[in-house]
Amino acid sequence: MKKILSILLIFAFLLSCSKNHSEEIIHSPLSLNTKIGSPERMVMSDMSIPLSGNSSQLIERKIQKNARAQIEVKDIDLAISKVEKIIQKFQGETINSNRGGADIGDPYANISFRIPVESLEDVLKEIIGISTKIIREEIYTNDVTEEFIDVEAKLLNMKSTESRFKELLLKTTTVTEILEVETQLTRIRGEIDGLEGRLKYLNQTTSTSRVDLNLQQEPSISGDKWGFTESFKTALTNLTSFGKITADFLI
Repeated sequence: MKKILSILLIFAFLLSCSKNHSEEIIHSPLSLNTKIGSPERMVMSDMSIPLSGNSSQLIERKIQKNARAQIEVKDIDLAISKVEKIIQKFQGETINSNRGGADIGDPYANISFRIPVESLEDVLKEIIGISTKIIREEIYTNDVTEEFIDVEAKLLNMKSTESRFKELLLKTTTVTEILEVETQLTRIRGEIDGLEGRLKYLNQTTSTSRVDLNLQQEPSISGDKWGFTESFKTALTNLTSFGKITADFLI
């Protein structure tokens, strides 16, 4: 019984150390005052896995590659339709979209979508092709290789610890020990779910590119309500008024 309890205490301390390697001591029956090496390094050393300093040379780099573009188009409705076809052509997915400005004469639309990262340049080329003016075009990247390696290492450590706790649970005999082990297992499972979610996000954002596109309809020279007859009358009225003012000044 004492041996099982001792093993339980050691596992609990390993778990507490694995979270950011902090020096915070959790006041519970499973906490210890003795500080030992990082469990992440212990597990990786046992399995002959290189640490993050060398791992980046052994795996494919993880690069987030995204873009922003702002263009003018002749017809906003036609342009939106063409953009939607481009997204479908390259097997993309629309994230969100909105439009407005029609009531004040300056129609615009914002479309955000994701496409396979290898298609980013081709998509931008086709989008630029439907524009009459390029206001802004930008491609920006972010290297998340180191974070990816760190998350993978922590996930490996947590799964190994979970496996050992499950083995320990089979050896416990008292209700108190069972409850303590199950509490730690629940905590470990929460950590694993969080790390797996982060890995999924990193994989998604490095295998696809996000494009934030702003479309603006080019301003009309004449205006929507312009007419030749009304314009001629207005010009004639202004000319007559100017003539009267000039005559009054001369007199």
